[in-house]
Amino acid sequence: MSSSLHKVLQLCERQCFLWPVVISKDSNNFVEYFKFGFAGELLKNNICQEWLLSMVMNTDENIFPYHSHGFTRNIIKDLREPFEYVKKLSNSQLPFGISETRLEVRDLLSNMTQEETRYFQPQKHTVLWSCIFARPGNAMQRFYQWQRQRKMWWRKFSASPGRFFLTDIQSGPDGQLVEIKAEFPWGSETVETVCYSGVRLFENIESTEKELFEVHCTVQEIF
Repeated sequence: MSSSLHKVLQLCERQCFLWPVVISKDSNNFVEYFKFGFAGELLKNNICQEWLLSMVMNTDENIFPYHSHGFTRNIIKDLREPFEYVKKLSNSQLPFGISETRLEVRDLLSNMTQEETRYFQPQKHTVLWSCIFARPGNAMQRFYQWQRQRKMWWRKFSASPGRFFLTDIQSGPDGQLVEIKAEFPWGSETVETVCYSGVRLFENIESTEKELFEVHCTVQEIF
C-alpha cells in the first residue's frame, strides 16, 4: 500500500471516520466491508443526502426513490415492480426514472493489479443507483448530458476538481458505458459509471413482459 493511502486510512481510524475490515482467502487479503465510526456515519449520511438532492429533487426528470429489499442481478426483474408504480405516478409521460440505495455483495477478485484497488472494491458495499427511461429520439443526447452533469457533481466536492475525468465510451454487456474516474497518487479509480442501454435489455424478453415496459406503445430506451 502506498504511504499516502496508509496515512489517510490511519487518520480516518484515529478520527473515528472509518476503517477496513480485512479477510483472507487463498493467501490473499480482501476488504470485506468498511466499518463506520460516529463521524463516518455522519459523512455517509451527508453523501447519501447530497446524492438524493442531485438525483431526485433537483433534476429535470421525474425520478422516484425506491427500496427493493434485495436485488436479483437481473435488471428486468429488478425494474418490473417499480416501473409499474412510476409509470402510473407519471401518467405514462416520459422521461421518468427510479433511484435506489442498496447493499450489494460482489465476488472477491484475486487478480487486482494494485494492492490499493481492494480498498475501492470491498466485498460488501452500498450502491447509489439510478435508472432513467427516455424517448428514443433524445436518449443518446441525454446520455452525453448526464456524463457531464455527474462529472461536475463530483468536482464540486473536491479541492482538486481536475482530478475527476471521463473515460472514452466503452461497450459492455448492458450497452455503452462511460466511467467517471478520480486520479490518486497510485493511479485512477472509478467512482461512478454511466451506462446507456437503449432497447438492448428488452430485445430477448417475452412479448407479455415487454408490454409492461411500453409507454404509449413504444419500447423505451434507458440509461
